[in-house]
Amino acid sequence: MAPIISSRAFLTCLSLLFQCVQAQKGCDPPTPLNVTYKPDFAACLATVNQIINTTFIDQAKLNQWNESGCFDGDPTNGILSLSGCYHICGKTYGLWPWKDTFGRLSLWILPAIILISHLSFPPLCWYNYVFVILRAIGNPIDSLQSLLTRLETHRRLRRVAKSTFSRELQVSEQVATVFAAYEELGWQDVSEHFKKSCQAKELDEQEIRIIRQASYELSSMRLASMPSTLVAIMTLVGTLATAIIRTIKQVELENTRVSNETAHTIAVVCILFVSIPQAWLSSRLGTFTTVSSAIIAMNTMNRRLRCIENKRKIRLFPRLQLTSCPLPTPTCHPRLFPCLLQLNLADSEEHSANICRQSWPKMASYLGMNSSWRPCKHMHVDPRGPRPYQLLFISFVWVAFGACTPAIFLSVTNRANKIPVGPGCRSLTWMGILGVWILSFLCDHVLQWYLYYSALPKPTDKLRWLWRCSLVKDGAVTSGIIAAILAVQVGRYNSCWCRASFALTVTLVPYTATQWKAAQVLWAAIPSCGLIIILGLVLFVEWWGTKPEGSFVRVSSEYGSPLCKSGEQTRKESNLLAW
Repeated sequence: MAPIISSRAFLTCLSLLFQCVQAQKGCDPPTPLNVTYKPDFAACLATVNQIINTTFIDQAKLNQWNESGCFDGDPTNGILSLSGCYHICGKTYGLWPWKDTFGRLSLWILPAIILISHLSFPPLCWYNYVFVILRAIGNPIDSLQSLLTRLETHRRLRRVAKSTFSRELQVSEQVATVFAAYEELGWQDVSEHFKKSCQAKELDEQEIRIIRQASYELSSMRLASMPSTLVAIMTLVGTLATAIIRTIKQVELENTRVSNETAHTIAVVCILFVSIPQAWLSSRLGTFTTVSSAIIAMNTMNRRLRCIENKRKIRLFPRLQLTSCPLPTPTCHPRLFPCLLQLNLADSEEHSANICRQSWPKMASYLGMNSSWRPCKHMHVDPRGPRPYQLLFISFVWVAFGACTPAIFLSVTNRANKIPVGPGCRSLTWMGILGVWILSFLCDHVLQWYLYYSALPKPTDKLRWLWRCSLVKDGAVTSGIIAAILAVQVGRYNSCWCRASFALTVTLVPYTATQWKAAQVLWAAIPSCGLIIILGLVLFVEWWGTKPEGSFVRVSSEYGSPLCKSGEQTRKESNLLAW
């Protein structure tokens, strides 16, 4: 049975190869043509129209062009063979006019760059800003999963605080703020420790005031940009609408298939949709304005709590520690692997000051302050929250189906040959970008496994090397993606081969009425579907918390990080502290 299948496959491949060879029969124009080395498809379309008009009235020339091999069948259809395109249009590629290229890049890609500038950039060294951008472009799947993990962890900490102080919502929000600050400074979860201390002895008024003071200071030094991020997202959406309208207006031109780059630029805008959830999640998390101010505020809070003579056996908050988990698995199993690195930051004021000046600013980039880089995505089980694999699935859908798939479908349906749907240079480029993103995500996990079993003695050393290796890898991926997009935009694919798109025929004549209506629908519907997927999942993340109410389930918003308070909440805390 196997030899029969193999022989059939061989004969099929041989038949396809024979068809390709026949289709590539050399073009021998019956009349000399003025052909440039670099293709000029506008002039080529004029030549094709002239040939069509001539053959309509001269049967002899019709037979000559029909036998020349320059056209695919009847010359009056205007469908060139690949060899005919080479001989009539040009053999290499023709760059687009630099004014058109600059106009497309500035009008449609610049809004995405502005949106990327709204990512969370902790106030660390200059190269950390570069790393956040490289991470967002080089590995968006892991970046989105890391952002979702931090957001859900902060929301879970808020729920824990509310369950502890169900009748005092203001106190619960202030405690949740301290919980979230601990988590950001090294992934340390202190909620269980706090609950045990409160079960032994309830909070008194002096302790609540100290916690409120710390909450106010932490929120005051927190930077969030939700309104500006929303404006940037709406600008990108408006950019998409502009691209669609400009493309559809090409019906007024005779060279609709000649200048077809505008439709492919819509695909580039779709690829950049991946920055929408990244910027939105970053705005929901925010970042501290300085590196060590949060550590100083929390150390001051712990020192003031220790000075109170309230006879509390278990201190309310533990020492500030860096909790690292170098395992590549979603959870840390404390019985099998050590997950905690005991590096105290609050032993004394002098030690705390030295840490703030020396150690922590160097380690903060890979030990918590970058929300888009989280190698250990462990989460406590919460019946009201999602699981790690669910966060990964949402991240993958954002990247694959919200950004890449619309771009691929736009390019495979915007072709310049007689086949309506099929792969080509641009669609293969978008497929390659999706494949590189998936490979980049898997490469991170391979690096984690490798460094976990390495001979490095400390978890911080492993995380530091993982950070550096990821930086190099993301830099290479980002450079390749930018180069591919620029190659598309400047006109590297403006050639006979890419217009043929493996079909070995090129059509330059304008769309028919039926083809144009179908193209309008595709150009408007495909990117809109990707945008709906992106924004729909953003709304789902905003409202995925459920709250039982009688026999029904009411959807409730989970909001963002407790550290990012509204102006009204901050004023209430300030008024309470004033009295």
